[in-house]
Amino acid sequence: MTGRDSGPAGVDRRSVLRTAAGVATAGLFAAAGLVPPIRAGASAPVIPVDLRGLAALWGNAAVDAAGLIVDQPDGALTHLPKKLRLPVSFPAAGTPWSLQVGVESTLAAGDRVARRDIEDFALSFADGRIQLWFGGSRTPGLRLLAYGKTVAEAPVFAAPTGTPNALTFAVAADGSVTATAGGAVLHAAAALFADAALRVGGPIDLVSRAGPARWSAIAGGNLARTANAGAPWRPRPGEPVWDPREVVRKGYWPLPTHLWNVWSAQLRPTADDYAGIAAFGGGATPVTHGPLLGLPAPDRLGVMIRTVRPAAATLLVGPGDDPAGWRAVDAFATDAGRGNTGHATVDAAVFATGETALNFTVAVDGAMADMRRDGAWPVLRRRWLTAADRDTATLAVTHCDNLYPAVAPLTSPLWQQRSAAADLLLHLGDHVYEQGYRRRAEVSRLDHLVHFAPGGAQAWRGGLLPTVGLFDDHDFYNDVTGTGSVGRFRGIADPDGPQLPPDMPWRIASRDIGRSVWEEWVGWGTPQDSRPVVLTGTGRVDGGVLAPDDFAPWATLDDGDTAALAPLAIWPDSLPEAPYAIAPDCAGTYRVVGIDRGRGIVRLDPAPIGTDTVSFGVSTPRYGSLRLGNAELLLIDTRTARGFWRLDRTDPGASMLGRRQRAWLLGRIRESTASVLFIASSSTVSFANEFGANAVNKRDSWTGYAHERGLILDALTARGGPAVFLTGDLHNTAVRRLSPHIHEVICGAWSNIGYCDIAGAAHPVAGFPDAELLWTGPADAPDCEWATWSTIVETDRAGGVALDVIDLAADRSVLTLRL
Repeated sequence: MTGRDSGPAGVDRRSVLRTAAGVATAGLFAAAGLVPPIRAGASAPVIPVDLRGLAALWGNAAVDAAGLIVDQPDGALTHLPKKLRLPVSFPAAGTPWSLQVGVESTLAAGDRVARRDIEDFALSFADGRIQLWFGGSRTPGLRLLAYGKTVAEAPVFAAPTGTPNALTFAVAADGSVTATAGGAVLHAAAALFADAALRVGGPIDLVSRAGPARWSAIAGGNLARTANAGAPWRPRPGEPVWDPREVVRKGYWPLPTHLWNVWSAQLRPTADDYAGIAAFGGGATPVTHGPLLGLPAPDRLGVMIRTVRPAAATLLVGPGDDPAGWRAVDAFATDAGRGNTGHATVDAAVFATGETALNFTVAVDGAMADMRRDGAWPVLRRRWLTAADRDTATLAVTHCDNLYPAVAPLTSPLWQQRSAAADLLLHLGDHVYEQGYRRRAEVSRLDHLVHFAPGGAQAWRGGLLPTVGLFDDHDFYNDVTGTGSVGRFRGIADPDGPQLPPDMPWRIASRDIGRSVWEEWVGWGTPQDSRPVVLTGTGRVDGGVLAPDDFAPWATLDDGDTAALAPLAIWPDSLPEAPYAIAPDCAGTYRVVGIDRGRGIVRLDPAPIGTDTVSFGVSTPRYGSLRLGNAELLLIDTRTARGFWRLDRTDPGASMLGRRQRAWLLGRIRESTASVLFIASSSTVSFANEFGANAVNKRDSWTGYAHERGLILDALTARGGPAVFLTGDLHNTAVRRLSPHIHEVICGAWSNIGYCDIAGAAHPVAGFPDAELLWTGPADAPDCEWATWSTIVETDRAGGVALDVIDLAADRSVLTLRL
């Protein structure tokens, strides 16, 4: 494996061009032959941006009669989307064009103190290939980014406050750029917009990173009208109304995406907002999402889709570009109970002698879905069904898919090239990021619908490689912990006295709702050695037992299922308006000790007090193994049965896995015959994830469960041979040698705005005093504090392991290393 530093023709992505402020703006535009900035009364060719059709997207926005000004009043529930596509696009190369907008912050004064340092605003072109950012003190000044890296930078100026700050962006016929904002002038001589990827023109987005923004007077020269904006979100009569109190006001502040605006404005989308993709030959289909690949195994492979309504579907495969001659290989259906998702299953028999790859699509209601991307049909590869028969293994690994707003295109050609020979994509968790307490499935489903929508990075990636995944906290709720501990929620901080967030009971309540929807989108394609049980519902607590309203799912459980359940959570029916103001009194976590099928009741320990109608959730830890050539991949669940961490890190009572999963993992380590053992953990093993005085506020890694971690490391040491922990959660990438044969690789977040400085988390490892930190990502935050990495992990025939860490934004390798 070799690294490379590639980029668009004529663009050195690592160069930084600086222009001092104070250069005459008009002179720059005239000298470059640009369309002048648009001013009131100007006669230059102007296309105003009419946002009247997008009013619902803008919450309470008001648009003037001419459609030129978008205004957003201040208020707690009037946040604008963090990304909005304008109904205009920039033209093809060779045509000069310009864009002018006014922008100002609408953060309240109290909010500004805490958030102004990261309050940035941007214009984004061609899905993030070129972006102009300005604002906050942490990333100050006016910055022009090409493919995620700064290529031009103007001096610091004050972030816009109070009144609109004019931002102009103009491109000359040769593709060079001039921009102005807040008294800063920026010129990039490189022909950025002459790059081949931008020659045909493209979409324009407004983006804000950490605070609500008011955009106004949006207009431009030589722009083309488009239908880019799509259908607006609309409230529907009779649908559940989002309670604005369910957004988080204490502890963790949710990432404010366009979903934040949808929910805080109480606008609810429906399936109709996700129009079916086109049918081959014309028309439309009910298919809204997919194909997503999964279920990699020696005897099967799966293809998943989602439809606007439950529907019967057929998987078609064949050679060539015309699906009319392809054959049907599996009939399946999408299920309303699973969010209208469903999947087909195929085996090696679909391949005739000599065939190594087949194109495929799905047919629904007699229409074949046109699933082509860039003119190419999705592909099934024979080698995915024979991975266990080979003598090497290759995994593409990533985690953390918070894609709002993307500062760079995340469909890296280098990643696609390197992953073309991979056996699977391993995703270590945080497929979605929550926008409120997940006490209702539609909240989590909305996250997945948006994150996996066609055209996004996740849909692109999931159609290239079979995916197996773990869930982590954001798939449920940020930093959720203690779901494996039993007790009433009022005593939630008792085990060791940390300053846990007061809304932790509501975080715990999100575990099983988030898990149930994760199963629909990711779990369907991930192998498991345990039977997955996820039950949510309502019922009645009376006489110390729980009587579920729907007892049928409980009746299917046997004694083994019951013994495997993590603690059941009875959710608070209140909201966290005050710390621990929790009702009903029985809200808490309980061990399920028996199911009385005759009476239709569930016995809990301790016996719940009171007589109340309650909501509840319960699930089993999800773990599994997969053989890939000379490697075995062990997938573990660090969230479902995780108890509270202990101030005494050697306390044997602190468990990340729960008793049954720990016994399974230690057994698999002892019994595995693979040359290389990979252990996939959503939480970091040797890197602490903590903050605060004496680190008592957050123990979101294995460092808070050192006794259990020591059992695993001891088992790996006794086994001998190479073992690699593949971990996520922290928004960075790093490699640490724990012993000559044991390593940890934090595999890199696909795209997120929560960049973590690894240096502060790299504590010594108890029991492994010679542990060596081999490499970390940049010590300082990348541009706009984004981390955009993925790691290719490859074994050789001798049992060696090689790493290739790819910077997705820069499309280059930043580390090639043999462990």
